[in-house]
Amino acid sequence: MMTDCSCRSKMPFPLYCQALANGDALAIFSGPHASISPTHHDKDESVPTWNYIAVHAYGAARTLASDTDEAAVTFALQALIATYEASYQTQWDSLSECYREGMLRGIVSFELRVTQLEGKYKLSQNRSHGEQQRIGEALNASDDSAARAISHAMRCS
Repeated sequence: MMTDCSCRSKMPFPLYCQALANGDALAIFSGPHASISPTHHDKDESVPTWNYIAVHAYGAARTLASDTDEAAVTFALQALIATYEASYQTQWDSLSECYREGMLRGIVSFELRVTQLEGKYKLSQNRSHGEQQRIGEALNASDDSAARAISHAMRCS
């Protein structure tokens, strides 16, 4: 049963309302990942595949309304700026209050109270030792840092 979510009709994509209406949510945090060429497999009849590491966080989600939880929304935005682009803080602070308030009303902030965490990975563990060796060596020689991280994880698992 869908519960009412007090989203604003002026929001261009109110899908978040439906997604968070029942409160159950899944957030996926992706770690390193890499494409695995079939050239490293023992059988010619093989297809490309993917190795990855991820964490699935399940929990109860709720939106933070910018008009009732203004401090929480502002704090969430400041934390994002500080974490990902600290140099932008000066520009944000220099914008007019009217503009900042308008932008804050357009941001859909939410919190997730995590009830379950699951680690997920696929590191070619279903392949032969020889295949794993070839895959690990190819990934380790890659220019891609994520591929090298997968190689390292394969050696440590």
